[in-house]
Amino acid sequence: MIDDKKRRRSRRVIITAVLVLVLLAAVTFTALTWTSGRRDTASAPSAAPDGAPPPASSPAPAASGSSIDGRVSFDGLTWVTVHGMALPVSARSGPTWHEGGRAERFGHDQAGALLAAAHLMVRCDAVVGPSVYQPTIREQVVGVDAAALARAVDADYDRRRLAAGIDDGQPLPDAHSELAGYRIESYDDTHAFLRLLIASPGPDAQGTVLVDFRVEMRWADGDWRLVAPPDGQWRHSAGQATSRNGYTPFPRR
Repeated sequence: MIDDKKRRRSRRVIITAVLVLVLLAAVTFTALTWTSGRRDTASAPSAAPDGAPPPASSPAPAASGSSIDGRVSFDGLTWVTVHGMALPVSARSGPTWHEGGRAERFGHDQAGALLAAAHLMVRCDAVVGPSVYQPTIREQVVGVDAAALARAVDADYDRRRLAAGIDDGQPLPDAHSELAGYRIESYDDTHAFLRLLIASPGPDAQGTVLVDFRVEMRWADGDWRLVAPPDGQWRHSAGQATSRNGYTPFPRR
């Protein structure tokens, strides 16, 4: 009985650890702190109170006047690797500006909103280091919870770098997740409500865990901005998906 409890507890911790292998968006969180059986990393997705991630089934809010295409055209698509995670880049929809680890200038279309969501989620995570995530959050994240997100990622970075023995200011170990698909819930010229599906290795490298992120994007000052998740914590906007059905895969590399 004790061994069974230990195995269940170990599996719960492993599954939650896998869920936070995404930045974010989708990036690997290697330092996990648990209090009363729950992880205390505020800026990343976490499990529900019983240790099971919430299902990814609730629809995102609809934007008025939305026009949704099930499959988006990504012209001239190539891939770049950002701290271990492959991200798509389109010649037409961006990002067309890269400097200091950052990415800006996304197309004012559905493809641009999707690409901005993927790139900004990764670059708003502690894994990229403060020289990237701090200016990204400061300049490319909007919403009432943007400051809360900044504080949460700072705290997450400090915990993880200390646990890993990394000097302050340096990036954390690379992620090992991939973009598995997307779904556009609603879109217009000012707002996009999207879902990004992230695939990560399962417990003991067996199988794959799929995590769905609900992401809101806003067009402001000539580019797409990421709307900070509620309370600056991605756990409010993420859940485990049971399959890839209902998601459109990104074009293959």
